[in-house]
Amino acid sequence: MLDASLKSFTGERYGNEYLINLIDSLGQVDFSSEVIAALCITDDALVVVDCVEGVCVQTETVLRQALRERIRPVLTVNKMDRFFLELQVDGEEAYQTFQRVIENANVIMATYEDPLLGDV
Repeated sequence: MLDASLKSFTGERYGNEYLINLIDSLGQVDFSSEVIAALCITDDALVVVDCVEGVCVQTETVLRQALRERIRPVLTVNKMDRFFLELQVDGEEAYQTFQRVIENANVIMATYEDPLLGDV
């Protein structure tokens, strides 16, 4: 974790500069090995979920692997504009769908909970 490694840093500091490298891996099942390899060399993971498609099998795989590597995943719900522009869903239905996506991800993370990682 970035914060934990900075707190334990004992060397000389030159300001509060950070180096951030982004690794973008495809979410399709065909690219599972690339996702797992990326998780092995990262400190954090941004898990992007399509709000219309919801939490899929690959999302569960990525969350499970992130937790196995003791990486705290950050859930991002993507493509929310599709509800209003494409599907013309009203606000309440969109809210219920967003809530369901978040709850599904939380259930997966609770299922693969690691006591050493703490509350995810």
